[in-house]
Amino acid sequence: MGHDKVPWSLLQTTGSFYNTCILLVLKHRVTAISWSEIQPDLVVSGDDNGLLGVWQVEDNRQAAHRLDKTGITALAMAPFSAGLTAVG
Repeated sequence: MGHDKVPWSLLQTTGSFYNTCILLVLKHRVTAISWSEIQPDLVVSGDDNGLLGVWQVEDNRQAAHRLDKTGITALAMAPFSAGLTAVG
């Protein structure tokens, strides 16, 4: 698999959120990831092609949003609102 199509996984083993393992294979390299402090099963990621992925782990719901054709290099979820995310 070439460097432009890198499988990505977040496999953690401690804490309530980390007990849930996520294994994702994306067409583009994941360049940023964040999760909600007030809703620990809500995870967002951004890739090098401007795609924002949203996962609600406990319900196994996923969504993707094309924000721009440029890559996402930074993500931060607001500590006061589960769905509010800053993207850079």
